[in-house]
Order: sequence, then C-alpha cells, then structure tokens
Amino acid sequence: MNIFGIGIPELVLILIVALILFGPEKMPEIAAAIGRAVRDFRAATQELTADFQSSLQELQASAAEVKDTVLDVGQSARAVLTEPVTAVTSTVTGFSPAHTATDGTVTTTAPESGIAALPAAPAELPPEPTKQDPLADLAVLDRLVAPRDHEG
Repeated sequence: MNIFGIGIPELVLILIVALILFGPEKMPEIAAAIGRAVRDFRAATQELTADFQSSLQELQASAAEVKDTVLDVGQSARAVLTEPVTAVTSTVTGFSPAHTATDGTVTTTAPESGIAALPAAPAELPPEPTKQDPLADLAVLDRLVAPRDHEG
C-alpha cells in the first residue's frame, strides 16, 4: 500500500511521532479534523469536476450549433452559386440571353443599363474546399464579379 508516496513503515513512524507529540487524548480530535479536511477536499473536487463537465457540455453544444449554422450557410451559398444565371436574367426586366460565347459569357441586351454580358451558369459544381484551399468553392464568385475586358 502506498499513499502519497508513503509506505506502511513511514506511516507507522508518523503515527508514533504524532502520538508522542500530542498524546493519546488529542489523537481522536486530530484524526477527526483530518477526516473532515479530506471529506471537504473530496467534495470540493467533485463540485469543481461537475462544474467543468457542465461547462464543457455547454461549449460542445454551442460548437455544434455554430457548425450546423456554417454548414447551412455553405449549402445555401453552394445552391446560389450553382443556380443557372439564365434563370436570374429571366426575372430581371430588359434582359434576354441572346448568345453564349466560348469564354463562358452570355451576351444580353439591356436597353436601359450599360450591362453587356452576364456570365453563363457554371457547367459543373464548384470544387470542394480543402485544407490547402479552403475558399475553392468561392472561385465561381471571382468569375461573377471580375471586370470584363470586352466591355466598353
């Protein structure tokens, strides 16, 4: 048996020294005080552990909510990015797709505005993000907002 690195012979020696110093009358009081201190210490550590566990569970729940929100936003963004642009142009008055060029643009007519072309719908889904390129799925946005060289 080994308690805090103290074996049985060391424990017996400590008890003999305590008996000599305090006397047999005080030993029950000292033992009771040590017992109370150990009990209070155990209760405090159990309470601290319970508080830590509840805080950890709350943190995990919050992290799960944030993860779900991020996934929902990612799915919404992916759905928006993969929608055909012709569907968007048909809802805007004054725009009608007329010609699809080889560079991926749809030439349209817009009498009231100076917009000459809108990008065509992506032919395939955007690439999945990775650790090396976490914004890979947003490459479609670059094509949507990039300035056009043929405008003018």
